[in-house]
Amino acid sequence: MKTTKILMATFLMSIFCVALSYGQQDQKTKMTPEARAAKRIEKMKTSLNLTDEQVTKVQAAQAQLVSDMKQVRDKSQANRDEMKAKRDAYDAQMKTILTQEQYQKYQEQRKDMQNNMRQRMQKRNQGEHSRGAQPAKDQDKS
Repeated sequence: MKTTKILMATFLMSIFCVALSYGQQDQKTKMTPEARAAKRIEKMKTSLNLTDEQVTKVQAAQAQLVSDMKQVRDKSQANRDEMKAKRDAYDAQMKTILTQEQYQKYQEQRKDMQNNMRQRMQKRNQGEHSRGAQPAKDQDKS
């Protein structure tokens, strides 16, 4: 009887943890650009030890970047050159806000984030290709 209760409690906790995990994944994918920017700034604040003045300046720069990127995206998805110019301007602004040491650490974090993004994109693209190839095989069998 006692063992059954323990097993049932363990099972219910497992279900709760899985449900909570799925809920958090949905939140990540549904975050607005502004919410992602706020989260990024909070992470930068702690990892780069930003002063309050720097946080204010970074928030302003980030808000401008989000606004600029939204305008560019609205115009055309293919306009990558303009987006790159906006990112470069943001980077130059960050260089004036941060100390040299903070800026170097910021650059390292940015490269890590880009590498992580590339890896996720590669995994996602590999998954799409394998799913895309599946129906072709089924057609050959018919």
